[in-house]
Amino acid sequence: AGDSLTLDPSLLADLLDPSIEMSVAPLNQINADFLAQSLAAYPYRCSEQTTSRATGLLLGQNLTLSDFQRDRELNDAFVKLINRQSYSGLISLWPRGSSGDMFLHAYASDILGLAADQGYETAAAIRPKFIENLQRNLARVSDPYYAISITPRTEAYSLAVLARAGAANIAAQRLLFDQLLEQDGHVMAKAALAVAAEAVGDRSDRDALLD
Repeated sequence: AGDSLTLDPSLLADLLDPSIEMSVAPLNQINADFLAQSLAAYPYRCSEQTTSRATGLLLGQNLTLSDFQRDRELNDAFVKLINRQSYSGLISLWPRGSSGDMFLHAYASDILGLAADQGYETAAAIRPKFIENLQRNLARVSDPYYAISITPRTEAYSLAVLARAGAANIAAQRLLFDQLLEQDGHVMAKAALAVAAEAVGDRSDRDALLD
């Protein structure tokens, strides 16, 4: 409140067909109601859409659903995510996926943690297995036998989800911290690793990453 921001047209001078769009919202909030409602009409939801809608259902405040309907849809989403697990243990984008996706699995594990904290027993029951599978597959990345490569964003987010679940890999966090500080960009990776550092009480690493 009371702050101002000037958008300088010269910033767009070198672009063809420039335009500016801006949205204003309270800090650290997402439009959960829109997220839930905008995905409600999809008859067949991929794992990402299923997880995103579950996020909206959990965080939404003005949904046109009764508590019973919301709980039923959330539990349906959790069961759907269970059934999307591939042979690796990671969930796939669609049923019968062969390998799974680590970032998507971390995303699903993250929302299961949020749901478990809000008292959803189904989420609390399946979350440990999701975390275990995330741990195992993240460990495989450093094993040359599996020949798996992931982006810093995926690794950092996975480490953040593990740390928030009480299963932190401190050695991996420190190694990635050293790598990221030497590189420009990777904004989401640095932010996610800051969450991991905060979760284990390492405020020095957290502040260095955020700075």
